[in-house]
Amino acid sequence: MPFNHKHTFKVRHYECDAHNHLNHANYLRYMQESMLEASAAVGYDIGRYETLGTVWLPQQIDIEYLGAVLYSETVEVTTWVGDLEGARAHHHHECRSLSTGDLVARADTAWIYCDRQTHQPIATPDAMIPALLPDAPMPAPTPHKDPPTPPPPPTPFVMERRVEWRDTDQDGHVNDAAFLNYFVECVIAASAAVGWPVARTLGAGFGFVARRHHMIHHQRAVIGDVLRIESYISNVRRSSARRHYMITRARDNAPIMEGFSIWMFVNMETGRLTRIPEDAHADFAATIAEAHA
Repeated sequence: MPFNHKHTFKVRHYECDAHNHLNHANYLRYMQESMLEASAAVGYDIGRYETLGTVWLPQQIDIEYLGAVLYSETVEVTTWVGDLEGARAHHHHECRSLSTGDLVARADTAWIYCDRQTHQPIATPDAMIPALLPDAPMPAPTPHKDPPTPPPPPTPFVMERRVEWRDTDQDGHVNDAAFLNYFVECVIAASAAVGWPVARTLGAGFGFVARRHHMIHHQRAVIGDVLRIESYISNVRRSSARRHYMITRARDNAPIMEGFSIWMFVNMETGRLTRIPEDAHADFAATIAEAHA
C-alpha cells in the first residue's frame, strides 16, 4: 500500500448537526469510506472481497475529536494500516481541515478478517499482507491510559432502541456510525430524564460536546433487534464527564456492544469549556458511579 491514503470530503448541509458542525458520526463515515478507498487502490475493493467470500468486521473503534468542522468546509482524511497479523488489522485515521490545516479528529480502529457467511475469523491471505501494509512503518498513536470502568450505580439510565433499516450497512449489521448516534440519543434521553432536556441545557448557555467515543463489539445487531442501552456516568471533573454504555439484545440479554464517551461542557456563546453547574451535577447524581478505591 502507498505510504498512506488520502481522500477529501466536502461537508454537506445534511451532514451537520444543530450547531452547524459536522456530526460526530459522519467523521467515522468519512474514515470508513477512506479505508474502503485505500483497500480498493491496492486491488482489494468490495467486489474482490465478495469473490473471496470474506469481509472485514469492526472489533474496536476509538475516535477523538480535536476541533470543529463547519458546513461547506473540506476535510482530508489520511488512512494507513498500523499492523496486520493473523486475522486482525489495525487502521489509523487522521482528519484535517483543508482551510486551516488543523487536525480535527483521529481514530484507531481494529478489524477482524472473517468468512462472509459464518463471520468466523480466518487468517489474512499471504498475498494481501504486503498490499495492505505501508511501504515503511508509520508512527502509531500513543494509546490512551483509561481508568478502570467502575460498576454501575444502583439506578443507571435505561432505554430501548429498535434497529431500523437506515441503521444497517451492506452486510446487514448496525453500522458503527449508527451506534455513535445511539450513544448521542442516549445522552439526550438520559439528560431529559433528570430534568435537563436540550432546550433547558441550551437555555442555561451550555452544551455537551463529545471529545471521544470508544466502542467494543461483542455481537452484531440486525434489523428488527430491540436493543437495551444501559448508561451511567463516572469520572466527573470540572468541565467533563465520562458516560458508559452497555448495549444488549432485549430478548435474550446477549451483549452487543460496550463503550464510553468523554463529554465536555462548553459555553455555547464563547465556545470555551465551562464548569458543570451545581444544580446539573445534583440532578445527575443518581446515575454517577463511584470510583474504584
